[in-house]
Amino acid sequence: MSDSHDRIESTSKVIKILKEKGSEILIHCGDLSAPFMMEELAKFSGEIHCVFGNVEDRFNNPLRAEKLGIKHHGDTAILNIDSKKILINHYPDIAKAFASTKEYDLVLYGHDHTQAKKIIGKTLLINPGGIWSRNHSRIEFALYDTKTNEVEFFKIE
Repeated sequence: MSDSHDRIESTSKVIKILKEKGSEILIHCGDLSAPFMMEELAKFSGEIHCVFGNVEDRFNNPLRAEKLGIKHHGDTAILNIDSKKILINHYPDIAKAFASTKEYDLVLYGHDHTQAKKIIGKTLLINPGGIWSRNHSRIEFALYDTKTNEVEFFKIE
């Protein structure tokens, strides 16, 4: 998920669906905004990873995340999950540059609130969309399966 921008109710809906779908890891690609959003993410029952967006409390968010057992990676995260090398960054241009190195199986980003999927070499480049959409009525997120390398996009009106 990405770009929740303090939208507690929308974030809660996404977390509920992720739990129902059996998701084991939650990744947030930035723009949670205020530190209180960490409490909402912490309601997810599995591992949680997040990075900074451009609208963040860069001091308090990592501190709050640490207290809640959330792994805040700063501007960029590199994860190894089920033998998949995954990079997370908020910005499309930076994500595309990392994907172009072909060092990663999956690169995730946010920022423009637009769901997108592109393949660069062996790298899957994904924007899950925004929890807060530009039209204020749609919630977008994605579910990635490390075993099949497939992504499922969700849109809730």
